[in-house]
Amino acid sequence: MSDNRYGADYAKRVANCKKCKAKIDKGQLRLAKITANNPFSDGGGDMKLYHHPQCLFDTFKRARPATKIIEEIEDIEDFTDLTDEDKALLKQLIKDNPRATKGATPTKKAPPKPKATPPSPLKSPSTPAPQSSDPPPPTRSVQGEPNHKDNGFRQFRKICARLAEEPSYNAKTEIIRQFLTRGTDQTSFKGDLYVWVRLLLPGTVKRVYNLQSKQLVKIFSRIFGTIEEDMLEHLEAGDVADTIAEFFEQSKRVRPNSKANLTLHQVDQHLEALSQLTREDDQQTELTQIAEQCTSNDLKMVIRLVKHDLRIHAGAKHILDGLHPDAYDAFNSSRNIMTVLDKVVAMRKSGQINGPLEVATALMHPVQPMLAMACKSVDMAFQKCPNGMYSEIKYDGERVQLHKQGSDFKYFSRSLKPVLPHKVKHFKDFIPKAFPDGSDLILDAEVLMVDNKTGDPLPFGSLGVHKGAGFKDATPCLFVFDCLYYNGQSLLQRPIQERRKHLLDHMVEVGNHIKFSEALLITKKQQLGDMIKRVLTQGLEGLVLKDLKSVYEPGKRHWLKVKKDYLNDGAMADSADLVVLGAWYGSGNKGGIMSIFLMGCLNHAKTKWHTVTKVHTGLDDNELERVQKELEPNMEKIKGDYSKIPNWLDCTRQMTPDFVAKDPKCSPVWEITGAEFTKAEIHTASGISIRFPRITKQRKDKTWQTATSLGELKALFKASKENVDFDIDYSSESSPKKEVKSEPKSESPSAKPSPKINQEPLIPTVSSTNGRSFQKTHIKAESSGFELTVKTGDLFTQPGANESLAHCISQDCKLGKGIAKLFREKFGRISEIQACNAGIGEVAPLKEGQRFVYNLVTKAKYHQKPTYESLRQSLESMKTHALSNGVKRISMPKIGCGLDGLNWNAVRTLIKNVFLSCDIQITIYFFGQDDQSSTPIKKVATSPMKKKTPTKRSSSDEDDYNASTDEEDQKTAPPKVKVEKLDLPDLFVDMKIRLVEGVSLPKKMERFVVAYGGEILSDFQVGEATHVIYPKGSRKKELLNNAPTTALHLKDTWLQDSIKRQKLAHIKSHTIA
Repeated sequence: MSDNRYGADYAKRVANCKKCKAKIDKGQLRLAKITANNPFSDGGGDMKLYHHPQCLFDTFKRARPATKIIEEIEDIEDFTDLTDEDKALLKQLIKDNPRATKGATPTKKAPPKPKATPPSPLKSPSTPAPQSSDPPPPTRSVQGEPNHKDNGFRQFRKICARLAEEPSYNAKTEIIRQFLTRGTDQTSFKGDLYVWVRLLLPGTVKRVYNLQSKQLVKIFSRIFGTIEEDMLEHLEAGDVADTIAEFFEQSKRVRPNSKANLTLHQVDQHLEALSQLTREDDQQTELTQIAEQCTSNDLKMVIRLVKHDLRIHAGAKHILDGLHPDAYDAFNSSRNIMTVLDKVVAMRKSGQINGPLEVATALMHPVQPMLAMACKSVDMAFQKCPNGMYSEIKYDGERVQLHKQGSDFKYFSRSLKPVLPHKVKHFKDFIPKAFPDGSDLILDAEVLMVDNKTGDPLPFGSLGVHKGAGFKDATPCLFVFDCLYYNGQSLLQRPIQERRKHLLDHMVEVGNHIKFSEALLITKKQQLGDMIKRVLTQGLEGLVLKDLKSVYEPGKRHWLKVKKDYLNDGAMADSADLVVLGAWYGSGNKGGIMSIFLMGCLNHAKTKWHTVTKVHTGLDDNELERVQKELEPNMEKIKGDYSKIPNWLDCTRQMTPDFVAKDPKCSPVWEITGAEFTKAEIHTASGISIRFPRITKQRKDKTWQTATSLGELKALFKASKENVDFDIDYSSESSPKKEVKSEPKSESPSAKPSPKINQEPLIPTVSSTNGRSFQKTHIKAESSGFELTVKTGDLFTQPGANESLAHCISQDCKLGKGIAKLFREKFGRISEIQACNAGIGEVAPLKEGQRFVYNLVTKAKYHQKPTYESLRQSLESMKTHALSNGVKRISMPKIGCGLDGLNWNAVRTLIKNVFLSCDIQITIYFFGQDDQSSTPIKKVATSPMKKKTPTKRSSSDEDDYNASTDEEDQKTAPPKVKVEKLDLPDLFVDMKIRLVEGVSLPKKMERFVVAYGGEILSDFQVGEATHVIYPKGSRKKELLNNAPTTALHLKDTWLQDSIKRQKLAHIKSHTIA
């Protein structure tokens, strides 16, 4: 019998479970499999492989009879040091184990491994992975003709190749539809529909093989008789299937077949057999049998099936939509692919190929969760939710879908995977109390830790910490926000109003274990603005908004989410200038190149570098290629070997990169922006990290000496938590289309939801009544000395002679209107500004006596518009210059507002965020009591297709000074007239469009898209795009690889044609060739 030993303790640091690969957080109970002769230790000794308790016992279910497992508590070292609760948990796991009786370990030989056999003509192979919690599907007879071309593996490869080459997702669906309807002979499909769908969706109908890329390389190096190190070096290109196929061609032991004869059923049965094996020798024997029947292309595709990635850039939606128009929605509702296929096959036999397909929600099968899209303003919320809305607290916990069938419970995560037992195990005791009459139900909820004394939620990540170690006075709590199924009745098609009332009528809160998620009825913009400010001020993640009449649509992003970094065009996001300390190889299209980067900062006191975050978004293909050339000379390959981490770097084992900088002082500085500063034990900069990081700028103007230091990072973290400055801007209230009734009250004692945040009046009294909230005229940071003051006055006469001035210009240095024109007339020196050669996001400073005149370059041409990002970068450049030259006071107008179109609340927040840690005083001057610059006047026209009517503005295209200084513009401006707004076509509703640089008439296209119901995305939001629009003449190689796989990549001619016709143009002639 194996000499394995087992031990139990509480994690001293964050690590990964050896089975599920999920985190074992600090303080959490863990079990160790202890083996002798540690290969990583010079002196031998023991090696401990840590697992979640449930994960380790799951491995015992498939252990060989001769393997030593935990059969009694005496088998667990240090068992007596555990808490009573954890002792009880382990005793129960031992009791539930089939080999739990002492002395019951069998001595018989291990059963022989399963062998691959030719497919039966009567039965198709079974499908479930042994790890799946779902019961195996019933045996089904083979569909179609087993030996027909439609069931050939070569045809499968052809279809995959066509899908991979086709950029249009609609066209991918059409390829599937045509083939699964007409087959290869263009008459009828004669293949096995079950096997085809199973293999086309290896990541959805998932078998588990427990074979990582390096394990596959190791096994095939033995099969082929090749050198493993050579294969591993080739693997650095990122595609293990390519590596194995190439070395298969060189193999002398097993030669590839010259002709493809494999059938889909043979491949499917081999994969099923492989999924049942755990011993490496058995896996090698099975893979040898597969290779002996394959061509090199066959084997490449088999390996991609094993890796659950066919490289066809098509997900379940595109495949299932090709099977039946309703198949994907039916699958989302039931997550039972076999039930969907049974319905489709039955409909085909009856001749109703495209009839309505409905699959009922099934208990114990996860429902695809409904999702939320980013909401960037109060106005957008009311545009998307015209019937009024529920505003729910977005708690920073873990989403859980709870299924109860009698006394059985299942819990699924947002990604539909089972939730780790320690997070949800005790809810089975409280759900029956919360739902006394609920025998069967499905709940959508959030799990997070709450303080037992106050009932307040604890920070993100605390759920994974064992309460005995870190949170003695806290407990996991289920915050229920939706009910999808109740006592045999699906509630998916009921509006949220009814589902919410159902919860209130049937649910009773149970202490700090089961609670209602707070939801407030919102019918006015000021209500929503006040609530947003309230939750963000208290440090909560944000809000989720739901239209009162919306039904539950699985997988659809029809809810809205409000978060700090979404508002004011991202002006409130946190950022730091960090140094590139290391990198990892990418995968897929980015395989073989450095595409994930380890960012960090310097602790000047200890001359030690600390890790802050790892980042992989923000660079396009061209920038990524350029970065390779820039980084390679200063990078040393260590291949994730922790022992090779240099002494200057403080790095956890989990953050060991593939490459590390030879000298961090020679590494570039990049600006990293994220949703917020957060705490992450995995990083060493005092645990400070950046949530959802992205690269926003490569700081050529900074070196390691001027990058953000550890001390500055701590100050930024503290300031981001203490200096709360949220201004929520929205247009004036308009009468709702229909009266919205308040939520009906229930007589049940459960009908009163308990508040989860400090209570304030729902609609606090504010001085502003014109739709612009929280106007601030003075901000002061006591710790740094920063001060910002907004006052009326003359920018050129009131500041002192030693006070520097700032304003915005374009890169072409025209300075022809508004405040820019006044600066040109007062100071001139245009040639000196041009000589500075400042790019967009930089500053051209001029020395003027005892002060500086800062020309902030925020756009390329005078007629263009700046972005918040370009303005922020220019402010950063000005700050760097000011600090280097001892500048203490700067005066400026409301930069970027007026005709430039930026929002003053957002701009003021930008200024505050940039200068918050500096001892600099900034004064903003403007004319008049209120120059209306916080909400730019919107143009109202009967149609964006018609010539626009100019509207009088209060400020220029570059700053907001023009209203009082440019008489010519005032003379030409027409009087304001009230124009009745006509309905515009909902052409681009629910579309998120990213316009790639170079498209024709971009600003005009943006106006049309927004006017017709769409949303324009900025560069860092490309991951949310549904459509990416390129200049005419673009090629496939120029496609953005950070766009989602579901996005359509089209020429700008598609947008132009759609606008002209006022209906969507067909994409076929506009796709990128």
